[in-house]
Amino acid sequence: MKRIFLLFILGIAFSPLMAQFNLIYQGTVTVSGTTVPVPNHLVTIYADTLLYAMHDSTYTDVNGHYYDTIHFSPNYPATGVATVSTLDCQNYWNNYTTSFGPAPYVVQHDFHICYNGGDTCHADFTYNQPQPLMMYFYDASSGGGYVRNWNFGDGTTSSIPNTIHSYQQPGNYNVTLSIGTPGQGCTSTITKLVTVTDSIPIPCNAHFADYPNSAMPKEIHFIDQSTGNNIVSWSWNFGDPASGVNNLSAIQNPIHTYTDYGSYMAGLTITTANGCTASTYWNLTVYAFDSCISQFAVQHDSLHPQSVAFWSQAMGNNITTYAWDFGDGTNQTISYPASPNVNHYYMTPGTFTACLTIHCADGCTSTFCDNVTVSSGTCVAQYTYSVNPAPGVPVQFSDLSFAAGGTVTYWQWSFGDGTGSNLQNPSHVFASPGTYSVCLTISGSNCQDTECKYIVVADSSQFHPVYGQIFAGNMPLVSGMAMIFSADSMQNYNPYINVTTVDSLGTYYFSMVPPGNYYIYALPFLPQGYVPTYYGDKLFWEDATIISTSQLNNPYNIHLISADSLFFGPGGINGNISLTGLKTTLVDKVTMLLMNAEGKTITYGQVGATGSFDFSTFAYGTYFVKAEIAGVTSEVIQIRLTADHPQATVNMTFTGTSIMGINDVKASLTAGVIYPNPVNGDAHIQVIVPESMNVTYALYSMTGQVVFTNSIRANSGTTALTLPCSGLPSGIYTLTLTSENGFHLNRKLVITQ
Repeated sequence: MKRIFLLFILGIAFSPLMAQFNLIYQGTVTVSGTTVPVPNHLVTIYADTLLYAMHDSTYTDVNGHYYDTIHFSPNYPATGVATVSTLDCQNYWNNYTTSFGPAPYVVQHDFHICYNGGDTCHADFTYNQPQPLMMYFYDASSGGGYVRNWNFGDGTTSSIPNTIHSYQQPGNYNVTLSIGTPGQGCTSTITKLVTVTDSIPIPCNAHFADYPNSAMPKEIHFIDQSTGNNIVSWSWNFGDPASGVNNLSAIQNPIHTYTDYGSYMAGLTITTANGCTASTYWNLTVYAFDSCISQFAVQHDSLHPQSVAFWSQAMGNNITTYAWDFGDGTNQTISYPASPNVNHYYMTPGTFTACLTIHCADGCTSTFCDNVTVSSGTCVAQYTYSVNPAPGVPVQFSDLSFAAGGTVTYWQWSFGDGTGSNLQNPSHVFASPGTYSVCLTISGSNCQDTECKYIVVADSSQFHPVYGQIFAGNMPLVSGMAMIFSADSMQNYNPYINVTTVDSLGTYYFSMVPPGNYYIYALPFLPQGYVPTYYGDKLFWEDATIISTSQLNNPYNIHLISADSLFFGPGGINGNISLTGLKTTLVDKVTMLLMNAEGKTITYGQVGATGSFDFSTFAYGTYFVKAEIAGVTSEVIQIRLTADHPQATVNMTFTGTSIMGINDVKASLTAGVIYPNPVNGDAHIQVIVPESMNVTYALYSMTGQVVFTNSIRANSGTTALTLPCSGLPSGIYTLTLTSENGFHLNRKLVITQ
């Protein structure tokens, strides 16, 4: 039975509903120096309010005019910052940023850009060889309409823009691509010498990701992302010799606490069962949270897959410049106060390493890089296959591909053993055990895509593959991970557990799972409207569906549960779980769920290595918190936040196979609301401390720049603070209040001048 702990009852605050409104974007795009319109040209729009941001895109009409509308729901503020952008002939994004609200809600801007009008064309292509005697050819041309003609140099041809071709013999071939129709506009031709081989070894590659504990920035979590045929050992060197024996680890996904802030060369070496060894080293920077940290997220345009939106998530004091490198030879530098968020159009499909470098006024510099995969169209190739492939046993492959707005018309399978098929759902027999790279290429509706998976054909029943896809709504989860917990060793809580990240199609894969019964848990890396979910599409492990390796039925697909609305405000909940007796490697596998008064989950967070957790900046009201880890029962704790008590501290303890609540600890610092808000002069706020202490308060702009800071000695009781806002630019600001023992609060402030 689940018990509910009532920590304190303080009353419920509410806020009035705000009227619904529309934000209109409009203007024209013309050729620079003329009044000639630019038709059918991409224009992206972005709106950032006090609570959330929205992104959309539209195209100009034949007169070069663009028009779009963003609809805001009730309860959201009618003020914020709007940005509209468009691309010119030099692949540079022209941006216009302005504030909007409270009225009128119209963003008007005309662009004058260089434009080559599509009168020129240039033939080009790229290629790679995923399998013996098989080549993938990707059209990288510009102009020439939709006409593409290939000559593969072996007497065969094709008119598919992005195509796959199988050669009969290894050798060197002159491959030619011609674009356009002679006598009907621009034409161009290019020929490249392509070398085709008859063998592709299956390599092993070492790779890993890392992220800091939000409560303890020196504590870094490492996630192995290596590939290879049956990896049997991991050897980590964290580049931190001052940590002694803790500088090394043989755990697949370790946690390391660095001795100090700074740069470290972290390395991973893997070894597979067949003797393949690979190493990788990464220059890792451990930052204090008041230093600068570069970070960004990307969003793909579902209708225009080569257009990618980049969202800065960088943090730092007084960031002056954001330098973007998109990995395709182009870059863009943005200076404060312009919006650091940009859109970029990739001329060719492929995988690009994009980087964001930030520079701060205090000299701090940080760079973050990530791979961005750009597809050539709106086709998505994906497939599943029958359980437990074994030598001599037919393996049934099932196509799950789709083409947005169209139909898949072509399938090409390569089974990794020199054979293939053109059937949509083929069956194949592998002659011997091993690891095979099975690829499916599809085309249709003027697009093409390929998916490859390593399939283990086992000669032993001791280990089993477990895999599936994770979906956020109707689309695959592109950033997240999956955990698998054994359900057979819960008495002393020492379960088998493994962690893996998802690929760009939301696929997770556990290749060597021991015999037994298991829970599977899917977690998005960023909340973004969804919460962690067990297989069976359940929020709690007690309700989840257990899978058994004795009756495997891959794939085990998981559809993430939608999060309920989260309203921002001055409230916050933090706490700690005493995890004595729980294995160190399991501590960060505990997820804290935050639920509203109706019991619906609104957000979540992972518990740090010391058992700490923190939820901040949400509205007053009634909430529930619950610790979630498979096999451990946990109490649901009720909390009520009001203006008199906006903060709560929850302490819990792990005992045996349960997590229970213990007495709460009174917050050392509380505060009221900022008034007036919005403000066009000075603002005020009252802080309350239980005893005399130092309190620091600072005001940050949306880009992380400190525009005001001060420290006072607050006496026991209530102290009034004045925030000098006169002369500051209009926009959204964050006030941070910090007590001398490290307790902090955040408040939002809107300045209108």
